[in-house]
Amino acid sequence: MKTLRKMNGNKYLFYLLVAGIFGIMFLLNHYTFYAADDYSYMNSFATHKKIQTVWDIFPSMYAHAKGMNGRLVAHFFVQLFLLLPSGIFDVVNAVIFTMLILILYRYLFWNKKRNALALVSIFGLVWYFAPAFGQTMLWLDGSCNYLWGCTFSLYYLYPFMKLAKNEKVMEGKIQKILFLVAGFAMGDYLETASFGTIVLAVLLLAYHRWMKKEKIPVWGMGSVLTMLAGFLFMMTAPGTLKNKVATSGLHGYVDNFINAMDLYVEHLLILLLILIVLIVCSVILEWYKKTWIALFFLAASLITNFMHTVASYYPERNMLSSALFLIVGILIMVEEFWHRKIGIAVTCSCWILLVFFTVQFFHGSWDIYNTYAKCMARDRLAKEQIAAGEKNLTLPVVIPETEYAALKGLADLDVANQYVWNNAAMAAYYQVESIIGVAE
Repeated sequence: MKTLRKMNGNKYLFYLLVAGIFGIMFLLNHYTFYAADDYSYMNSFATHKKIQTVWDIFPSMYAHAKGMNGRLVAHFFVQLFLLLPSGIFDVVNAVIFTMLILILYRYLFWNKKRNALALVSIFGLVWYFAPAFGQTMLWLDGSCNYLWGCTFSLYYLYPFMKLAKNEKVMEGKIQKILFLVAGFAMGDYLETASFGTIVLAVLLLAYHRWMKKEKIPVWGMGSVLTMLAGFLFMMTAPGTLKNKVATSGLHGYVDNFINAMDLYVEHLLILLLILIVLIVCSVILEWYKKTWIALFFLAASLITNFMHTVASYYPERNMLSSALFLIVGILIMVEEFWHRKIGIAVTCSCWILLVFFTVQFFHGSWDIYNTYAKCMARDRLAKEQIAAGEKNLTLPVVIPETEYAALKGLADLDVANQYVWNNAAMAAYYQVESIIGVAE
């Protein structure tokens, strides 16, 4: 047992696992082809011509705010990485995912303790419970929006968490100024992650003021205001008001609320129950130290889910913020249990999780590779038809088996109308007149 504990805390094993997570995600990104909106975002929304330089992105984003939505920070990165060689995105996205796992680890262990089992378990939690994994973690457009937005959110909240713990934070003037500027980008990044970050920042500042009896720092209030400014900029963009805000009246809001509740129960019920049980147990055992903060993350999860009551649609990928806020709440509570005498129960739970994770990992990874192979075969077929002088291509529709493949649930080629947006976008990519899909 002592040998296992020593191995579990070995720094070299820990860093090897971090490198392994990066390597796995790099390979999975490498074996993910362009999908759906990726083809559209290769072209400028201002000129409808292919993006050629970084400078072309700026007028494109201006037109995007008018016609699509106000997520300008996220979609700037989308068009930037579609302009660059795909291998660069594979590396950067793997780094961002690894950063997500590491910040979640820091929410579990605030000290510099190394725990290999905890690290792998967090990877397992994200792999198993992140809704629409392929769309949010591997798809280029989706990753720049959801993975990057949620990772940005958790890092931005970290100083507020340190403040709630009465730790020193934001001592330099330049650091504070940069934090305020980053607040606007955080507010303008992703509706769910941005609003959830604002809610949590306000709750943590209130906790610091009324529970800890400390003054709210200027940088804390200032960052909330800059986030609000960014959020309002995103939400009041003409494209957002036109495409993302529900306009169906009270009956539509009721339907949206019920749909949001159904999705939450379908995808996040297990996480919700785990967090509630941990909070109830901590109250019964009178371990109040972290209960309030866990409740804040539970509230943020519910708010970011039910804010879709006023949204025009609610795809599963939008649930990532709600899922990660629940995971953070669980990790905050688990740390309290891990250091007590019942830590063995937490360890056993981690091993059980890893069993389920392993099965899903191999199943999902195979589907990612298999979907990539089908996309590459389709790409070769397209090039063969083009080489033969065809201007109107006929290509097979690719249908993945699991949500770990990015294409699952996204709009692939239409088999009835070659002029719908997804077919037209792929036709522009291959520089042909039209593409029609045929079922596999």
